[in-house]
Amino acid sequence: MPVDEHRARAALAEILRRQMEGLRLYHPMPIQEAFHKSAARERIVRGANRAGKTLMCALEVAQAVTGQDPLGRFPLKDGICYVVGKDGKHVGQVMYRKLFRAGAYQIIRDRQTGLWRAFNQMDPGDWERRADARPSHPLVPRRFIKDIAWENKKESLPKLIHLVNGWEIHFFSSLGKPPQGSSIDFAWFDEELIDQDWYPEITARLVDRSGYFLWSATPQAGTDQLFALHEEAERQAIFDGPKRIEEFVIRLKDNTHLTAEQKAEFEAKLSEEERQVRIEGEFVSLQARVFSQNTPPSSTNARRFPSPTTGRDSWPWTLAGKFARCFSWLCPRRITESSPTSTTSCTSSTAMPSCSANAWPPNAPARSSRCS
Repeated sequence: MPVDEHRARAALAEILRRQMEGLRLYHPMPIQEAFHKSAARERIVRGANRAGKTLMCALEVAQAVTGQDPLGRFPLKDGICYVVGKDGKHVGQVMYRKLFRAGAYQIIRDRQTGLWRAFNQMDPGDWERRADARPSHPLVPRRFIKDIAWENKKESLPKLIHLVNGWEIHFFSSLGKPPQGSSIDFAWFDEELIDQDWYPEITARLVDRSGYFLWSATPQAGTDQLFALHEEAERQAIFDGPKRIEEFVIRLKDNTHLTAEQKAEFEAKLSEEERQVRIEGEFVSLQARVFSQNTPPSSTNARRFPSPTTGRDSWPWTLAGKFARCFSWLCPRRITESSPTSTTSCTSSTAMPSCSANAWPPNAPARSSRCS
C-alpha cells in the first residue's frame, strides 16, 4: 500500500474514532440542557437517584479538561480540577468511571443516517432495537491521558491524572481533609460530603483563577451546607440578571434513558419519605428528633420530614423548617410525623426526659409553660 494511501486511511480512521467520542454523541435532556447553558459560577444539581445528575457534571468536567467547553469558561491548557466524592469507593466506582470508562450512557445507530447517536428509551423505535444499543465511549478519550498516579489501582481509585494539554485532575475522598494553598480552575462535588471543611476551603481555592464549582447530590442526609446553597440559589432566582449560584432540580421522571417499568420498580421499593428524597430529590428539611434518655441532640437517631414540593412559595416552608429544627430540640414531642405543622401537647405525663427541669440546658431559652 502506498504511503500516502496508508496515511489517508489512518486519518480517516482517526476522524471516525473522534466522531464516536462520548462528548460528541451526548444528547442532553431539557433540564440538562438548561444546566449546561448556565453561566453561574456555582451550580447545584439536586435530584433523584438515577436521574442523570452525575452524568451532567461529568460531562462538564470532561469538556473543561479537554478544552472543549462551548462557553469558553476554562483555560485550554494547564488547568487544575478537583473531583471530590463522599468516600474513596464513590470516587473510584462512580466519578472516575463516569469520566474515563466506557458506558456513561448508551448509544445506537440511527436508522436514517446509519450514524451512532445517544440511545433514547422513550423512543419506540429505539426501544424496539434496544438489543443493538452499546455503551458510549469514555467522556475523556484515551488520547488525552498522559499518565495516571493511583491511590489504589486495584480498586480503580486514582489520585492524580495528567492530560496531554497540561490539565491536572485531582481526586479526593471527603473522609480526609481538603488540601490548602493551591489555586484551582474547577471543582466538582458528588453527593453530600462527610467533612464540612471541604466547601469553604474549595471556594477559597477557586477565587484566584475565577473558577467554577459544581455540586451534584441526592439530599439524603440534608446537610446544612447544601441546604444553605439551595436557599441562596432561591433568593438569587427572584432577581433578573446574572446569577452567582443556580440550582437545577432533576427528578426520576425527567430521565428519558430509563423506562417507565424501571422507574416504577425502583419506586415500589421505597417508603413515602424515601420517595420524596430519592424520586423527587426533595430536601430533608423538617426534622423531628426523638431522643432516648441521656441521648444528646447530636445523635443520628432522628426522624426526618421531606420538604414540600419545589415550585410553591418557598419562604414560609424555609422558615417553618428552621423553626421546626430548633423547636424539636427544645420539645421533641411538639412535632408529629403526620404533618410538619401539627402539634401535640407536651405535658408532664408525655414530656421526654429532655423536657424535665433537671435535663433543661442552663443556657437555653426559657421553656414554654406547656413543657413544665
